[in-house]
Amino acid sequence: MSVPVGQRGETKLAVIDKAEKLCAYTINITSNEKRFPKRYRWCLNDKIVEKAINITVLAHEANGVYPKTKHDLDYRLLLQLKAIAEINGLLTLITVAHQCYGIKLENVEAWLQMVTYERTLLKKWREADILKKGELPDE
Repeated sequence: MSVPVGQRGETKLAVIDKAEKLCAYTINITSNEKRFPKRYRWCLNDKIVEKAINITVLAHEANGVYPKTKHDLDYRLLLQLKAIAEINGLLTLITVAHQCYGIKLENVEAWLQMVTYERTLLKKWREADILKKGELPDE
């Protein structure tokens, strides 16, 4: 029996899917020379894209760890924490880009919504994993 659409939550892989979409959107938006001048790519754009890629890679790496011990779970939690740190850095760089390049507010708002939603998913995933820690053996 299926769950009604209104009662469905996010799937466990939504965090991965949204990270990939955020990464693709970030690459597309920073490649637009009208929004991000080419002469500044080396100082800010590359860093923005690198953060978006790192978020996606770290989420995939964390998802690939199947914790059977607390040590395994600690490693997965570390990868999740690094992804959250990268996403916070991305938020900062987007704000700086908005101030430097004068990107339209509606473009930045849509982008920031994607970033903050992904951050929320990452945090929820990490919190759910922290609750599992007591269920696992030490080694």
